[in-house]
Amino acid sequence: MSEIFDEKKTINLLKRGDQKAFDSIFNKYKNKIFGFLINMGVNREDAQDLTQETFIKVIKNIDQHNSNKCFSSWLYTIAINCLKDFRKKRTTYPLDDCSIDFVLNDLPEDIIIKKDEKRHLHEIIKKMPYKFRIVLLLRYTNDLSYQEIAHILNISVNNVSADLHRAKKMLKTLMNERKGDYYELSK
Repeated sequence: MSEIFDEKKTINLLKRGDQKAFDSIFNKYKNKIFGFLINMGVNREDAQDLTQETFIKVIKNIDQHNSNKCFSSWLYTIAINCLKDFRKKRTTYPLDDCSIDFVLNDLPEDIIIKKDEKRHLHEIIKKMPYKFRIVLLLRYTNDLSYQEIAHILNISVNNVSADLHRAKKMLKTLMNERKGDYYELSK
């Protein structure tokens, strides 16, 4: 597609019920939402269902979106709420092997790590407290700004910064404990 994606225009068309606008939004964000859910520990089938549920809620609630605000932040908020509802209904969260591929393919570039350590890194991230795991994934896998993360999680930018710092420190410590190697972590 050679034309530039005009998000505001597309959102306004979506608010008027334009199917092509929905298709554009869906095609732009479906893999990002799906990957995010996989990275949060949801198996492939449930991630597909939750992705679909997220976009159904987008259609139902599009009039509530403020066109002056970032659409992707609103979209991730919906996805997180769908995930929270899903987890309330379940007591276990199976993680299938395809989840590993999403995490491994989208590692922050600033983590220097050997290939054979990737699976261990995945296990560490999977076991990290929710608040650390979610900020790591939103920041590095989904490349969201601190402000967008703060908006999505309904916390301050300072809390995002502090949680990211603690998450990276925890990740570094756990990785160092595993091999005794030192890994460089930066913004």
